[in-house]
Amino acid sequence: MDLDWYETAKTGYKMVISMRLKEKIIGKEVVDINAMVIGNVKDVEVNFESKTLEAFIVGKGGILEGLGSSRNDIIVPLSMVVAVGDKIIVKSENQHL
Repeated sequence: MDLDWYETAKTGYKMVISMRLKEKIIGKEVVDINAMVIGNVKDVEVNFESKTLEAFIVGKGGILEGLGSSRNDIIVPLSMVVAVGDKIIVKSENQHL
């Protein structure tokens, strides 16, 4: 039995989930619980096997980010997130796991 259609459908499903998630999250400001701005969400890491969000990729801004450089990006694991609303609030550095 040819299962190419199934793999294609699975890939399409993953893309739809990723796109919807990105529409809601990309660009949100990320701050720590002390209201210090960390940056803005540039991308997300999704585990498609478990269908879970794993981390936010946060850009710290500056001229290099405008040129597409990711040297200053921070990966914020979901375990560090306190709340998601208009802004994403994360634990401060001295409060990580």
